[in-house]
Amino acid sequence: MFKDFIKNLVFICVALIGLTGVITIHELGHWSFCKLFGVHTPRFSIGFGPALLKKEISNTEFVLAAFPVGGYVSIAGVDTTTPKWLLPYSFISKPYWQKVLILLGGILFNILFGLSVLALRAMLKRFGIKAKEQQVTITEPLAKKGAQFIGPLGIISLISRAAQSGFSSYGLILAALSLNVAFFNLIPLPFFDGGQLLVYSIEAFTGKELESTTYDLISTLSLVAFLVFTLVISFKDVLRIFKKS
Repeated sequence: MFKDFIKNLVFICVALIGLTGVITIHELGHWSFCKLFGVHTPRFSIGFGPALLKKEISNTEFVLAAFPVGGYVSIAGVDTTTPKWLLPYSFISKPYWQKVLILLGGILFNILFGLSVLALRAMLKRFGIKAKEQQVTITEPLAKKGAQFIGPLGIISLISRAAQSGFSSYGLILAALSLNVAFFNLIPLPFFDGGQLLVYSIEAFTGKELESTTYDLISTLSLVAFLVFTLVISFKDVLRIFKKS
């Protein structure tokens, strides 16, 4: 009993590391294009909460936080109040096409990672390096789940099960997750990259900034709807997990 508990705990940790890795790749995409176009990024955090480790690289403070689930990159002119002297190095001062590439950077990196993992698996198969037969038991349920919405708990559960089946299945689910993160970030809601892209595109083509009251209203309503949706699917995840156990 205790052995099973420790085993499950280890694989949950492996799942969280995988999930955080996929999100870190996304944020690395934003950071890379910011650096390419001279946009200041004060902080790149892996996880949230108090900092455990800090290291400054290329004028960015890289942080490993106490709760390594997810992560973020702070971008001058987007996430931080920008002083006058920093304006030339801020996101808002850059031309439209550079803003587009910065916003799409995370999506691009997720797609590249996902396709690279799939290509590597195909290459290994071609050279006769086979994964354990055990992976069949995980890939079939995953394929069936693809048509359903799952929340954070469901995602962690799937990654954990994939990790228990072997490295090949673990890589496959992370590739699928990375491609899904890319897809969802194209959704035109304000808190996704696609929503930010839509706002800046409207402003670029109309030559006028979107009124802050209008933007705030859309953002608030979208966020409330998204949180309700997340709570509903998370509740379904809990029911599904307990049903299996």
